[in-house]
Amino acid sequence: MLPLATCLKRLSHEHLYEPKDKVESLTRVVRVCRLLHMITTVRGYKTVKKFYPSAPEDVEPAFYLLRSLKEASEARSDAFDEATLESFWEAHCTLLVWLSLLVLIPFDLATIDTREDQGGGSESIVVKIVDTCKAFLLNAGLVRDMAAHLLSQLLTRPDSPGVLKDFLEWSQANLSKDSAAASASDVFLT
Repeated sequence: MLPLATCLKRLSHEHLYEPKDKVESLTRVVRVCRLLHMITTVRGYKTVKKFYPSAPEDVEPAFYLLRSLKEASEARSDAFDEATLESFWEAHCTLLVWLSLLVLIPFDLATIDTREDQGGGSESIVVKIVDTCKAFLLNAGLVRDMAAHLLSQLLTRPDSPGVLKDFLEWSQANLSKDSAAASASDVFLT
């Protein structure tokens, strides 16, 4: 377990700080995540997540790797082989579990947000994580469950009261929509 988790950490840092061939990089990540997901299926995510690296410098690489995988899976590029395309959901689950551990660090997440310091956008990494999880909540299955778990860990942090309020307002708006007027993409899955 530990060698695979260390490999995932290395791949996430390479993806963020030393970008190479994106397709090859994401394919290797998906393969490692697939193995980690098999272990998670057998042992359970609460047991397995203890073995993931939990250093503060891993938050951004893990999140931006998750976002890259999400974008690649939505694009359904011909550059990926069929096995990789079918395993994107396992990679999403694995990275969501890892992020659910990483957001528990005892530091304000704003202090480790380097992209915001470098002019990488006005949104904090917390808001970006919440927005990504909102998109995963529309998926059926384990990805939705892991996104909900990550949100529960993130939104209950003492430094996230404003984000929690925004999420609750978003949830209320989605729950109060008229079911006849809601389209299939607007379904809020609980």
